[in-house]
Amino acid sequence: MNSNQNYNNINGGDENYFINVFLANKTYKTISYIFFVLLLCNINAIVDYYLHPEIPYFNVEHIVVGGSILVLCTLIYILVYIYYNKIVKEQLYRKSIAERFDYFSKYANDIIIFIDENGRIIELNEKASFVYGYKKEQLLKMNIKDLLAEKNRENFSNIISKIKNEGGLIHENEHLKSDGTIFFVEVSSRNINIENKSYFQCIIRDITERKLIEMELKESEEKYRGFLENSNDLIWSLDKNARFIWANKKASEISGYSLEEVFGKSFEPIVHPSDYKIAVEAFKKVLGGNNQCYEIRAIKKNGEEFNLLINSGPFKKHGEIIGSIAFAKDITQFKNAQKELELANNNLKISEERFRSLTESSSAGIFLHNGEHFEIVNATVTEGTGFTKEEMYQMKFFEIIQPDDRQMVIDFWTRRSRGE
Repeated sequence: MNSNQNYNNINGGDENYFINVFLANKTYKTISYIFFVLLLCNINAIVDYYLHPEIPYFNVEHIVVGGSILVLCTLIYILVYIYYNKIVKEQLYRKSIAERFDYFSKYANDIIIFIDENGRIIELNEKASFVYGYKKEQLLKMNIKDLLAEKNRENFSNIISKIKNEGGLIHENEHLKSDGTIFFVEVSSRNINIENKSYFQCIIRDITERKLIEMELKESEEKYRGFLENSNDLIWSLDKNARFIWANKKASEISGYSLEEVFGKSFEPIVHPSDYKIAVEAFKKVLGGNNQCYEIRAIKKNGEEFNLLINSGPFKKHGEIIGSIAFAKDITQFKNAQKELELANNNLKISEERFRSLTESSSAGIFLHNGEHFEIVNATVTEGTGFTKEEMYQMKFFEIIQPDDRQMVIDFWTRRSRGE
């Protein structure tokens, strides 16, 4: 859009607006009056020269002088016209910016500021005055750099260059209020060309509340990350393709793999081949939004096997599942102890069965009691006493002793149980 189109669009198509403003200038009007008076005088002298050649005081010399003055006045008038033409255009451009600005920013909730390429504030809305705490007249005498936090002022020229090169820019910054308060802003800037001059429209939004929330979340995230990093559990995260994106120190310590070695790689080489299907099925269910608890065998970097009890769940971002996060315990010692206990129980069972077999086949009467009741009796005892096994298991062991000998047997048993 050229300058004439700008004027016509802004001023409702009033083509006489420029002329009216131009002629309203007092200096230009004065010079114009002088020019026209001199012009009329010289024209009158020329006319008199040709109509009254007999007048002796009017000769060629007067014509030359008068003509020279006329030419000089004409040149001066042209120069003054060019000069005031430039001034009036500047006024019109400023008026066009102001009118356009007023139209778009009258009811805006954001700060809107127009600046030139040097950062000088050309126009602003009421929101700017309210937020920054300056009167509009004060802001119009300021540079946008005066509103930047001091540490960010040196970067102003780089921001302007980016806006020119890209046509616009959205960035975050820190601005300064009149009372010295620093607040966070998001600035959306756009380059506007008017008569080959660059102006910049800046829409500024106060994002202090959002930034404070972000900083709190970041602080919480750092604390949470610290907790995860130093946990005694093995903790890791996988992306949707089952590739490692993070693992804590404990996971690296036990597996022997550093995060750099497994980052971006599948978990397949670390899972025991026999348990890989279990891990894959659990991972699929997690991506479906279901928590999983399962045991697998894993393989360390040195080839050693170890056992893991894993609790895994969806890892979400903005409500969308982007992978999984797993908490695991190394249960290798527990599993080994369990195996040993099973082995001991099996051995005990075998020994007990052997003992029972020997007891039953013995011709001597053999019984086992716990101090009160019988636990094992063989056939020879039941034959000798006349009681069945079921009956004897309900009896106290001294009931099969003759009454006269019972106290002696009880005393003997008591001393033996004390180790005497």
